[in-house]
Amino acid sequence: MKKKIYLPKTLKELQSLDDDRLKELWVRYFNAPPTMACPGMIRTLWYRIQCENHNLRIKQKNITRLNRYSTNPDKYIEKSYKTKYHLRSGMEIVKTYRGRQYRVLVRSPGEFVYDNQSYKSLSAVAKSICNKKVSGYDFFGINNKCHRNSKFIRGGNP
Repeated sequence: MKKKIYLPKTLKELQSLDDDRLKELWVRYFNAPPTMACPGMIRTLWYRIQCENHNLRIKQKNITRLNRYSTNPDKYIEKSYKTKYHLRSGMEIVKTYRGRQYRVLVRSPGEFVYDNQSYKSLSAVAKSICNKKVSGYDFFGINNKCHRNSKFIRGGNP
């Protein structure tokens, strides 16, 4: 059980504490000596104090995930931008919408050509076609297993 300790009521009050007091708070919350300089600890400590004051807790599974992400952030950032849809360069997507056929060429995973204009996402293409925000993958039926009203003409690089 944590011993009773005075917790600052405001961020300004926390910022005015001396380094020894900040280190004491850090050890209380993290059960380890601080790994950073005292000015860098303020924000993290204030977050923990607010969580305690409002009786909020982060689930252990989320803490584990955050710790895993912190070990190699570049790897996980790269994963977050990957898409589960494998659209290859040279592939053409054909969609029939309101009686008209639309063709989109996949130039690369982040570049799509429709009506001789280049777009960074399928959502941008879908927005230009139907004039409202919509998921490009949903609009073109790529999320659906049956690909209603869309078909793919395979081509380009396998």
